[in-house]
Amino acid sequence: MGSEWPDAPELAHHLSALTDPFRLQIVRMLAAQSEMTVSDLVKALGRSQPLISFHLKFLREAGLVRKRQAGRQAFYALEADHFARLQQLLGAVLPDRTRRRYRTPDGGILGEPPRHHTCPLCAHLPRYSEDERSTMGNKKVRAAIIGVGNCASSLVQGIEYYRNASETDFIPGLMHVNLGGYHVSDIEFSAAFDIDTTKVGKDLSEAIWGGQNNTIKFADVPHLNVPVHRGMTHDGLGKYLSQVITKAPGSTSDITQILKDTGTDVVINYLPVGSETATKWYVEQVLRAGCGFVNCVPVFIGREQYWRDRFEAEGLPVVGDDIKSQVGATIVHRTLARLFRERGVRLERTMQLNVGGNTDFLNMLERERLESKKISKTNSVTSQLDYDIGATNVHIGPSDYVAWLSDRKWAYIRLEGRTFGDVPLNLELKLEVWDSPNSAGVVIDAVRCAKLAKDNGVGGALLGPSSYFMKSPAIQYTDPQARQLVEQFIQQYGQGGDKAATPATESIDAPALSDAPAE
Repeated sequence: MGSEWPDAPELAHHLSALTDPFRLQIVRMLAAQSEMTVSDLVKALGRSQPLISFHLKFLREAGLVRKRQAGRQAFYALEADHFARLQQLLGAVLPDRTRRRYRTPDGGILGEPPRHHTCPLCAHLPRYSEDERSTMGNKKVRAAIIGVGNCASSLVQGIEYYRNASETDFIPGLMHVNLGGYHVSDIEFSAAFDIDTTKVGKDLSEAIWGGQNNTIKFADVPHLNVPVHRGMTHDGLGKYLSQVITKAPGSTSDITQILKDTGTDVVINYLPVGSETATKWYVEQVLRAGCGFVNCVPVFIGREQYWRDRFEAEGLPVVGDDIKSQVGATIVHRTLARLFRERGVRLERTMQLNVGGNTDFLNMLERERLESKKISKTNSVTSQLDYDIGATNVHIGPSDYVAWLSDRKWAYIRLEGRTFGDVPLNLELKLEVWDSPNSAGVVIDAVRCAKLAKDNGVGGALLGPSSYFMKSPAIQYTDPQARQLVEQFIQQYGQGGDKAATPATESIDAPALSDAPAE
């Protein structure tokens, strides 16, 4: 075989259609029958009609399944010629190596070929034990997304944008290109959930541009083979969002089963602010499915003892709550508050006002949904002080919706204090950012930390990562302390780490600024 194999693109095209575990289930069912309808597959596999139709369409486009229309009914069957061709191409990949491994020089059988597939489609590929598959799975981070909005769009784009980054590169927004053995490119999306009719049923690569999404485009995302499933609504659709979003028809998908079927490791929560009931409902599904959880919204999960105990009992990690941006209004504000304290300026009054033009700001026009957001942002800033400046002297929170700003956010911050001799010192600044990309890198790091914890059987709230990545962790540390704790976490739980060090869910010697306030 020469350096260039002309059949490689054809083989890759066919194999790409078979990378999804559920599509392999469909192929297996069709292989056992001459023809099947969508209804037959729904009954046999116990899954929804839209999900099966989505995967059948993909298999047809890859040339592996054919469709026969009979009146109003459609019948599906495997394309025998294409599968025969696929077998031929697979046989051209490793035939000599297979003979060398399992045959003696004179052609005799050295022993039974270990772990060999009985499926003729995979006749030339080894079959691995459960333990071996578990080990292989650790090489990837299978991540699912709840809420395919602007933040999800920036995250998906970011994975593609930095897919080929060198491990020695300085990548804005990331702690490390390779974090504990996981490169950015090791994150692959397994599932996505939304309720917007313009997104449900679409591939994730298309859905990130659907509906009201209006963030900046910085990467072309290829087809991901990840359909967006119909999610649960509950309180996820507020007064103002319901005016611009139409709910997709049909019932809620079986979230737990989808997470299990897709081998999801970590679930990322991007629900709108104020989605208290919806978030807690999803958390129950995540626990049942055995996944880690990264809670990017200000619904208190990781900082609450009840939920921390639930995750710890299941041996599953949670990183939360309420994602910090790379350099956002909260991180700037808390850094300045800490600077005032460390330089001996007594902070007496402070405020932070934010305006933006994405659906997050539109949603927060409904002031009743703001309570947890204001608590989260306020505590993140005031936790940097070792004295109480009084509730009436702090105002931090979203202010208004300005449509023409799109996914940009403008933050106005003011701090008033007293210096030596009680002389006044006032500081004002304005910060302009693209809101959603500003947190995408932080989420990439949080997801990889959650996967490291899951690999090592660490359950409960991850204190260091939560404090560094989130506004409302179970325990607040200063940002330099928190970063150090994350580096220690990576060193401990990354490949070749010291597993005997202090568990990531226990308090560490660095002095905490505060515990999460009781709810």
